[in-house]
Amino acid sequence: MRTYEKYKDSGISWLGKVPENWEVCKVKHHYKLVTGFTPATKVAEFYDTNNGHTWITIADLKGKVVTDSTNKISDFYLNEYHQEKVKKGSLLYSFKLSVGQVAFAGKDLYTNEAIAAFQNSDKVNLKFFFYAAPLFIIHNSNINIYGAHILNQDLIKNAYTVFPPLPEQEAIANYLDKKTAEIDKIIAEREKKIELINELKYSIISRAVTKGINPHAKMKDSGIDWIGEIPEGWEICNLKRIADIYGRIGFRGYTEADIVQEGEGAITLSPSNMQNGGMDYSKLKYLSWTKYYESPEIMIQNGDVLMVKTGSSYGKCAFVSNLPFKATINPQIIVLKNLKIDGELLSWILQTPYVQFQILNTVIGSTIPTIAQEKIKNYFLVIPPHDDMATILEFIKNKIKKVEDSKKQIFSEIRLLREYKQSLISEVVTGKRKVID
Repeated sequence: MRTYEKYKDSGISWLGKVPENWEVCKVKHHYKLVTGFTPATKVAEFYDTNNGHTWITIADLKGKVVTDSTNKISDFYLNEYHQEKVKKGSLLYSFKLSVGQVAFAGKDLYTNEAIAAFQNSDKVNLKFFFYAAPLFIIHNSNINIYGAHILNQDLIKNAYTVFPPLPEQEAIANYLDKKTAEIDKIIAEREKKIELINELKYSIISRAVTKGINPHAKMKDSGIDWIGEIPEGWEICNLKRIADIYGRIGFRGYTEADIVQEGEGAITLSPSNMQNGGMDYSKLKYLSWTKYYESPEIMIQNGDVLMVKTGSSYGKCAFVSNLPFKATINPQIIVLKNLKIDGELLSWILQTPYVQFQILNTVIGSTIPTIAQEKIKNYFLVIPPHDDMATILEFIKNKIKKVEDSKKQIFSEIRLLREYKQSLISEVVTGKRKVID
């Protein structure tokens, strides 16, 4: 690793030494920033989704350059309050919630009060500061970015940063643009590989539970054109013959007032707890014991199968295992109980394209999609003979294990690449690594 010939003490303990010709200064000495605004959300006239002005929030900071926003500010509001516009090329910096997230303004626009905009000029190189700002501002502010604390304008302005000569800033920015793009490309390739592996996994599982695992099995017409042929000895039946279906209905729903702290009630499972056909208990909510005992038919047990019937993830299914505590479901979910076949096998059957096709054709509502339980009961399923079920399930488990092992390796590679990227940026913008001649 190349280093600079001469260094000096920066006067900042965490930073240590910096190249001799680099300036150590407060952000306000070189960078001018403005913060945005947030109109009253209850005043409809302040917003205009169709013809309004781009107004960036933290949720819009996606990618290196932003040009559009989900919400837009109306002419009516701007005519009333005359807010300052952020010029194209400014560096947007989030200082609340997703602290340190940065992006460039791809056009003239406005931002909300959680975003500071560093204005472009011929006296600074914002391409360099794009890499330096997240590191220096957070380090100097001594905040817990994962806690309740947030930055403010004074903390940002008075944070110490380095300011190399402008030609050097440009060279550093160009180097990091090139190197980080190379790393990001490799990460994207790894992420695409995970997508392909997942597609292969579901393709293998789908074939196993609709055509079996014997490639030489004799086939017969299922009698349903969108299912096609199935192996001889297999049958078509409705879901209601395989399971009893229960949901949280009517007066047995609940409100936020029924949500309690851990230890004061039972887990209430939501679609977010259903991941990759199984359960994720990393983030839990708890429902009062009164509401839990009110609906014994939806008390969840290991071996049950869950399906989302309401909301954007309708049709998602999961097999319940390793429950950490007593649990129930929220109103978006139904539970399949008293199963006539293995629950894990049933959960995979429900995720096949032919079942999801039925789900897609029975969902109603565009704002809040939902499926009636009566419709779900009558879904057609392809069911293998009982003698074959254990073999098919074991085949699926073996395939899943191989796939998940491959994914773990790729996720590990992605994590190391991201760590290397951040380490490289840190070394270069602090002068520990020299990238110019």
